This record gives sequence, structure tokens and C-alpha cells, in this order.
Amino acid sequence: MTRHIASTEEFACRATLHDAVRPSLFSRLRFRLCAIAILVAIGAIALSACGSTSLPSGVVAQVGDAQITQQQLDRYLSQVAANATLNGQRFPAAGTAAYTSAVQQAVQQLIQIQIVHAEAVKCGAPCTVTDAEVTAQIKKLAKQQYGGSVAKFYAYAAKLQFSIPEARAEVQAGLEQQKIQTHVENSATYTPAQAKAYYHANSAQFNLPETRVVSHILVKTKSLAQTIRAQVTPANFATLAKKYSIDTGSKNLGGNLGAIQEAQVVAAFGKAAFGLKLGEISTPVSTQFGWHIIYVTKITPPHTVTEAQAIPQIITAQTKAKRSAAYQAWVQSTLKYWQGQTTYSSSQYGPIPTPKSTTTTPATGASSAG
Repeated sequence: MTRHIASTEEFACRATLHDAVRPSLFSRLRFRLCAIAILVAIGAIALSACGSTSLPSGVVAQVGDAQITQQQLDRYLSQVAANATLNGQRFPAAGTAAYTSAVQQAVQQLIQIQIVHAEAVKCGAPCTVTDAEVTAQIKKLAKQQYGGSVAKFYAYAAKLQFSIPEARAEVQAGLEQQKIQTHVENSATYTPAQAKAYYHANSAQFNLPETRVVSHILVKTKSLAQTIRAQVTPANFATLAKKYSIDTGSKNLGGNLGAIQEAQVVAAFGKAAFGLKLGEISTPVSTQFGWHIIYVTKITPPHTVTEAQAIPQIITAQTKAKRSAAYQAWVQSTLKYWQGQTTYSSSQYGPIPTPKSTTTTPATGASSAG
């Protein structure tokens, strides 16, 4: 049986121990360095060389005062290959285009580690990670993935060719990145006075139309819909939805579509749903998706969200937006700075050119309720 040869991106995002950044991505401790959020926040960005400065023998790149050595690169690639083997893949052979790309990606990832550490040092106390914090994070990861066994955590890391110090260094880098992001985001605030001004400047947003919580059973034919309607009641609606409905998005929820506005769904469905009384079940309704039996379980009349009600919501939403924007801006400016601080010993280690963007028309679609 031929084993899968992973893509360049799979190899470049080697298995690492960066669970501190995004724990959900690291089941089985398959840590991928591309999860390092300093760059993931705005997509994969490679650092261009600032010049052709000659570097010492054995150094493939330099980031500020930090050097990326051939030994570090070889070690990194061996860990990539170990991860590939562990997952039934083959690492590309030296001399192939895939191998060249993997090397370039690896150098970029090593550079990104240096950037994170340098920025953590620049940040100072708010971004400092102690040995105790690294130990606590590893215990947390072990509890999540390895039944609380730190020994099993390190055993899996060893399969990926990480020594214990290397594993701890990866976790430390992840925690540094986390602290940097928190530090940058916390600089963005949104005051009650700003929220009040937003409320009055966007008052139309707070005039809410009627909403209804509805469930439906969707079938292909009118005859089946009529058969189901003859036996359906509020008590057995969910059971019959699970048995008959072809709407895979709602059938396992007993047909529940949640709260909808009439304008959000296709006309026939909306007219029927908003013409029912609370607790009423419709006769079969035809749309382009099939035949629906609709059940209304809650009605919320049109209303205006008051200033007092809106301000906490506005503060939460706008603070989140401002923090995200602040971090994006920080990442952009940081990368721009480090572009001028990065050199390569050879173009073979430089960044992979970014493909030219193309304009595409997004596909459109509709749910079974419109």
C-alpha cells in the first residue's frame, strides 16, 4: 500500500509542542508549529531578506542578533520527518522540489520562533514565562491528552525526536506568544461613553423585528408530508423529525431551526411560519427544498433594545473588535520591522514567493429553510 506523501505545508508545519497556543489542535500531541499565532493571526507570511549580507559558515539565516544554524535546521527537519513517519507519510527526498520547499518553510518557522522570543524579551515582565508556568502548562496538557501522565507526554514528544528541554522550550514559546497577544490586546479599550455614542449613532440596529423559534420536518413528497401531518403533535414532533426529516442540519435536533426572522428564509416558508400561532403546527408547505411541516415554539415580538441593555453588549463586541484590530496592526508592524532584520546565507533558504491572488466568485447556497 502506498503511503501518503504529505504536502509542503504539512511538512513545514512540523509536529511541535505549541499546545499553549491552540490546545484543540493538538490531540495526540501532534503539535504543528504553524499554529504559532503571531503569524496565523494574519495568515502565512514569510519574511523577506533585507540584503545579501555574508553570514558565518554553518549559519543559514540571521534574525537580528539571533542566528539560525544548519544544525538547528537539520534537527527541525528530522522532527518533521519523524512526524511524517508517525502519521504514515513520507518525507520528500533531498533534491526534489518538495524537499526544497520544506526546507524554506522550516527556516521560516525557525525565524518565527526567534521573533516571538525577541518580542517577549522586548515586552518585559508582562510576557515573561517562568519555569513553573511551563511545568504547569505541561501538566495541563498531560491531563487533557495523556490521563495526567507527564511521562506519557514526554514519551510522545520523544517519538517526534523532541528531547525534554526541546519540549519545554516549545511550550515556553507558545506561552510567550499567548502573553504577547494578551498584552497587546489589553491595550485596546472601549468605554461606556463610546458605547453610548455608538448606540445613538446606530439606533436602527437596535430596533429588532419579530423572531420566532421554529422546528420543521422536511420531506421530498407531498403525500409523505400529509401522512406525517396526520399523526404529528407537539409531543411527538421531535421524534418524527428525527425519523423522517431530510434536513441533516436540524433533524437530529428534533427539527429545531432556532430563532428566525421572516426575511431570513424563503418566502413560502416565512409566510407560513409567521402566520402560525404559538404552539401551532402547519399543514404541508411547499418550497424548492421539498415539503415542510412547521411548528412554532416561541414568539418574540418586535422590540427596541434600550440603551441600558445595549451598552454592555456594545462594549463587549467593540472591545473584541478593537483588540483584534490592535493585534493585527501589531503583527503587521512587527513583521515589517523584522523583515529589515532578517538575512539569509543563500536564496535556497529564503521565503517561498507568495502566489498572486486571483479573483473568484464565491459559491452561493441556501439552507433547507432558505
